[in-house]
Amino acid sequence: MSYTTIRTEHSVGDTVYWHDSESDAVHRGVVVGIEARCDSPGYTPDFEIIYRVRDKWAAEPSIASYMLLERDLNVSPRDAFPPIPPEPAPVEPASAEAPA
Repeated sequence: MSYTTIRTEHSVGDTVYWHDSESDAVHRGVVVGIEARCDSPGYTPDFEIIYRVRDKWAAEPSIASYMLLERDLNVSPRDAFPPIPPEPAPVEPASAEAPA
């Protein structure tokens, strides 16, 4: 059996933020567990880090937990918002004059 070192961006107890596209909202939570999964074993396996996160409420925590990938979590709420698409360029109406 071999061992490997896996580095994660977040630790258990960290406050993290993520965007939920279904409700179009940014959620705040706390990391309660970390899992590393590997689908391709070998000499240089590629691990996928999955975090178990619970909502962090001011009054009463929610019982449900989320399983989120490392790329979905952010350290600030500002970074959790999806990028704003550029505004379309204004379209000028075609001229009604006929060419001479």
